[in-house]
Amino acid sequence: MRLFANLREIAGTRSAVFDGETVEAVVAAAVAAYGDDFGRSLATAKIWVNGNPAGNETAVKPGDEIALIPPVSGGETATTTQTDVARGALVASLLLSLVVANETSTELFVFVVVGVSLAWLWDLRDVARLRGTPFEVIPVMAYAAAGANGAYGWGGEGLAAGLGVGLIIMLIWAVLDPRIRSAATLAHSAMLGLVAGVGAGSLVLIHLRSDAEAVLFLAMAAAAALGAWAAQRFASSSSALDPNVAGLIAAAAVGIAAGAAFDTLTLTVSILASIGTGAGFIAGRTLGSMARTDAVVHTVRAPGLLTMLDGPIVAAGLFWSVVAVFT
Repeated sequence: MRLFANLREIAGTRSAVFDGETVEAVVAAAVAAYGDDFGRSLATAKIWVNGNPAGNETAVKPGDEIALIPPVSGGETATTTQTDVARGALVASLLLSLVVANETSTELFVFVVVGVSLAWLWDLRDVARLRGTPFEVIPVMAYAAAGANGAYGWGGEGLAAGLGVGLIIMLIWAVLDPRIRSAATLAHSAMLGLVAGVGAGSLVLIHLRSDAEAVLFLAMAAAAALGAWAAQRFASSSSALDPNVAGLIAAAAVGIAAGAAFDTLTLTVSILASIGTGAGFIAGRTLGSMARTDAVVHTVRAPGLLTMLDGPIVAAGLFWSVVAVFT
């Protein structure tokens, strides 16, 4: 049994072994071992067996792996709230490092962009490993690094070339490593690498256009992430505004304010860029929830430390596309 979030914290372990012929029997043994708090926290947990969605009646055999992943939403325990704050602080520090690097030098900015992209991919890999569906992260990371460095060296054409290099590395790696030779695993890895490469490369291209545009995108992305988090976190005590709509509204508000107050972009382009950022943010959340839970879930936060980066990684490509086309 693999445990996530507050279930892991209550049990005091990442994994444990229990006997039982069904998921229900194994879970009952875990509740007997870890107590009533553990049992209450299971009420809304999602269950996977060997990486596939399962229910209490699912039969299991020796060697099977059960993953229990509770959602994170309003009304959680104090421990979960503290963990949420820690995750937010981690993401905030990464975004701040991008802002500082943006004002320092292009080389440092590219270095930090690649580092943030690799951290996001590593987080996805950790969640996939605990779910029992790991992927080989090294060629995926090479995809992201090639996209960012290609954009830095040769602009948009370099980004396209970098993505091609990443794909070649991925295919060669599949020849050498039997763990990613299946079509499903290779497609999953290539998709994540492509998304990370496009996101990192687009962020570099935004910076190369203008430091101010890079700051504007980071502000929109941060506002969208904060809006979605607030809608999830306080859903049980408010009007339960949809997190996607909240993120889109927050990004649009930043775009309107920036377009009206500064000359970084015209008001029209700034609004269009904010809409593109919001749409990319929703697409990124969709991608992240699928990669982290094998399902599209927007009402609760998917497991992982860097889930708040799922949206901005995809949004960077749409922001850059809008400003490149309309300016």
